[in-house]
This record gives sequence, structure tokens and C-alpha cells, in this order.
Amino acid sequence: MRLPFLSGASRRARHGFSLVEVTLAMGIVSFAFVTIFGLLPVGLDVSRQAIDTTVCSQITQQMIHAAQQTDFSRLTQLQSDSASEPWCFDDQGGRAANPSLARYKAAYQVAPSAALPSSGAPSRLALVTVSVLGTQGPRTSKVADILKNPDARRVSFLVPDNGR
Repeated sequence: MRLPFLSGASRRARHGFSLVEVTLAMGIVSFAFVTIFGLLPVGLDVSRQAIDTTVCSQITQQMIHAAQQTDFSRLTQLQSDSASEPWCFDDQGGRAANPSLARYKAAYQVAPSAALPSSGAPSRLALVTVSVLGTQGPRTSKVADILKNPDARRVSFLVPDNGR
């Protein structure tokens, strides 16, 4: 039975999409997916760098805390111990029991103590530098020494002689 009030456009809408419409829609969707897939490696790289920065920050905080808890007279010993055997950390920032599985290595560098000109502050200070180097990430330098490697992250801080 044919209804006279239905136009040709409404009859066509009942039958679905044309091949041209489907092809255009697939072209637009595939163009969007190619763009999104092109951005995935960039996003993953930024995510990895953010995780690496966070873990290095946690390691640095642990080492700063350890240096501040050490006797002032033993700071140079802390440097020589870490120079002979660097502190090793896993991928979560915890101390690694096995150095061969370490994801990060860190060492101390202690500058000779300096005197301050003011009388209200501690009489002696030591400049302590913590260097943290990722052992598995992409690096520009192959220098094995953590203290000399330009890819290592460094933080310097002052430790006062509080008579401990």
C-alpha cells in the first residue's frame, strides 16, 4: 500500500545510509584515529619522564634526610662510602638489595666546610650535593661516574654543624 503523503526524501531515510555517506564517515573517523595514535607515543614518553622525575625526587629526599641525620664530622665519610659503592634504588625509589637490579644510583659529594660571617648562625656549614642517575633510561652521556655524568640530577643543600 502506497501512501501519497510520503515524499521521496522520507522514503530514502527509512532505507539507511548511502555508500558515499558511509565512505565519508569512515574517512573522517580514520583521520581522527590516525591523529590520536600519532599522539600516543608522545603521551607515553611524557608519562615516563614524569614518573622518573617523581622517583628521583623521592630518592633525593631520602638522601637529604640521611645526610641531615649524620654527624657533621662523618659527612666526608658519607661521601667516600657512596663514592666506592653508590646507593642503589629500585624503580619505586626504595633501596635495592641487589645492585645489579638497580634502576637508579645515587652518590654524595661534600664540599669542605665554610664559615659564615654572622655570629647568630652555626659556625660551620658543609655543602652537600646529591647526584641521582637513572641506569636504564635514555642518556646522552656514557660516563660511569655518577658525580661527573652530565645526565645525573643534582641537588645541593647546606648542613650545619650543630655539635652532634
